Amino acid sequence: MITAIIQARMSATRLPGKVLMKLGNKTILEHVVSRTKKSKFVKKVVVATSDNKSDDEIAKLCQEKNINYFRGSLGDVLDRYYQASKKYKAEHICRITADCPFIDPEIIDQVAEIYLNNKYDYVSTGRIKITFPDGVDTEIFSFNALERAWRESVMPSEREHVTPYIWKNTNKFKVYTINCKKNLSFMRWTVDEQRDLEFVREVYKRMGKIKGIFRTRDVLEVLEKNPELMKINGDIGNDEGYSKSINEDKFLIKLKKIKSKKIIINGKQIYLRSLTKRNATKNYCSWLNDEEVNKYLVNKYRNGAKATIKELRSYIDEKNKSQESIFLGIFYKKNNKHIGNIKLEPIDLKRRSAITGILIGDKNYWGRGVASEAIKLIITFSFKKLGLVELNLGVLPENKSARRVYEKNGFKLDRIKKKSIKLDGRFYDNYLMKLINNL
Repeated sequence: MITAIIQARMSATRLPGKVLMKLGNKTILEHVVSRTKKSKFVKKVVVATSDNKSDDEIAKLCQEKNINYFRGSLGDVLDRYYQASKKYKAEHICRITADCPFIDPEIIDQVAEIYLNNKYDYVSTGRIKITFPDGVDTEIFSFNALERAWRESVMPSEREHVTPYIWKNTNKFKVYTINCKKNLSFMRWTVDEQRDLEFVREVYKRMGKIKGIFRTRDVLEVLEKNPELMKINGDIGNDEGYSKSINEDKFLIKLKKIKSKKIIINGKQIYLRSLTKRNATKNYCSWLNDEEVNKYLVNKYRNGAKATIKELRSYIDEKNKSQESIFLGIFYKKNNKHIGNIKLEPIDLKRRSAITGILIGDKNYWGRGVASEAIKLIITFSFKKLGLVELNLGVLPENKSARRVYEKNGFKLDRIKKKSIKLDGRFYDNYLMKLINNL
C-alpha cells in the first residue's frame, strides 16, 4: 500500500555518522526502521542511501539486518527517491529521514489515513506551517507527484529536500497539512548535533518501563516530568539544512541572471567575454593540437587526438548551458584576437567556491603578462560580482611560470596531492592552491 523510504547518509556536516550512532543497543537508523515498520499502512520499508563510499557502512548494516535498501545520488536526493521508488514499484511514498529516532507510527498512520481516504497528492505534518515536534516529520505523496517533481525541479533546495516543489506548487498539486492539537513546534527531537544526540539518549533512558514502541505522548510525559532535558538542545534552530538550500537557490538565480547576458570583463590589455559557437575556429583548434601548449594539461589531445571545430562548438555550448560553469574567452584589446580561455568550473553552490583554470593558447602572447591580468580579472569578478568566498586551482610544481602567476595574485599552497596526475606515463604531484575572498 505505502512504501516508506528512509533517507540516510554518513556525511552529515554537523554530526558525521550520526545515523549509525547508538541509542541504547541499536543504531539510530535501526530505531527509525523498526518504528516505521509499526505503521499499519506501511507495507515496505526501504533505506535510500548514496553510492558514495562513505555510505558503504549503511549498506552493510542493511544487508546484515535484512533491510531493503537502495543506493543513488548523494546530492540529488530527489533523484535518489525517484529511482528507489521505481526499483521498489512504489505507488505511494512515505518520506522519513534517518535522524528522527522518535518517529511515531501513530502519526504516520494519521497522515496515511487522510492521504488514502482523500484524493490528495501530498499530505504531511507540515512544511510551511509546522505544529509537530521537529523529529516526527512525516510526508506521504504519490509516485505521480514525485515523478513530476523529479522532472520539473531545478532549484538546489528542490533536489536536495525532495518535496519542496510539490508543497510549494499548490496550483499543480493537491496538498494537505495536518496540525497538532497543541503547537509543539518548539520541541526538538531530531539529531543534527551532538547536543541533540545527548537529548534523545537522556529521553530514551527514561523509556525503560514501556513495552514495545513508545509514542509521542510518552516522550511528552517524560519531558513534562523532566523539563530540564529540553535545555540540552532547546536553543538550536530548526531546519538549518533547508535554510542553507534556500541560500543556494538565491545564488543559483543570481548566477543564471549573470550568465543570461553576455559577460564582458575589461582589463588594460585584454578583456574577457562569453564565448559563442562562432569562437570555435581553426585557431582555437591549433592550440589544443600544439604539443607545447599542452605540456602541462591533462586532456585527450596529448595522446594524438585532434581537436575539431565541431567538437569545440559542442564544448562551448555545453559550458554555456551548465549551471556549474562560467567559460570565458581571453581577447587581446588591440586586435580583438581570441588568444586563450579562462573558466570557473565547477562552481560549488553550497560552499560558494569555484575551481579556476586558464589557457593562453596563442604562444605569441606568452610572456606579456596576459595570464596574470586574466587571473586578476577573474578573481575580481568571482568575489565582487558573483559573491564567491573562495577560489581553488591545481598546478603541477614543474609549471613554474604558472605558479608564479598564481602566487603573484594571492593564491597560496593549500595541500599537495602526491603522484595524483599521470602525464605521458609518469605520475606528478598536484599542487592545490587556494585564495580566500578578502575584497
